[in-house]
Amino acid sequence: MDTSVARYYVIPGPGVRFVPVTGKDTRRSYIREGVYTPDGNLFISRACCGGVPVHNTSRPMWEVAPDGALIHQVAIGFVNEEHVSLAADTSGHWLLYLADHDLYVSQGGNTPSRLASGLIAATWM
Repeated sequence: MDTSVARYYVIPGPGVRFVPVTGKDTRRSYIREGVYTPDGNLFISRACCGGVPVHNTSRPMWEVAPDGALIHQVAIGFVNEEHVSLAADTSGHWLLYLADHDLYVSQGGNTPSRLASGLIAATWM
């Protein structure tokens, strides 16, 4: 995403920080959703697109540095499902997200496990 022209994603102001999309296929990718982890990194859902009409070709779930550099791949998301409600617990050891209506949890950055279904939102308490 070119933040100089893509102004509909965030309104610049105090505390707004742009995180660049980095790595392979940057011109055809965007950060669908992201949350900060306690160590200052981000847990993101990255959507990668291709074709005409545009369609998703991958949905990696990554931990990235504030400059967008990949630290760790947590999961390979489902291409045809939205990945939302991303959250990290206060220790940063547990990550969760919804893929469609299914709750997935990752311990220590390991492959996530599906824990529940039928949800519309989730977070840590």
